[in-house]
Amino acid sequence: MQIKHWQASGQPQARSRKTPKVVRRQKRALARLAQKLRLRPKG
Repeated sequence: MQIKHWQASGQPQARSRKTPKVVRRQKRALARLAQKLRLRPKG
């Protein structure tokens, strides 16, 4: 029972661990783009 439970709870954790890294990377890229647009004079 314990082993089955560990496998069931362990797989989604590994998946969810992987996604935040991608999300963080995307957020960083968006932040960089926003900064560039802000620094660039409008016109």
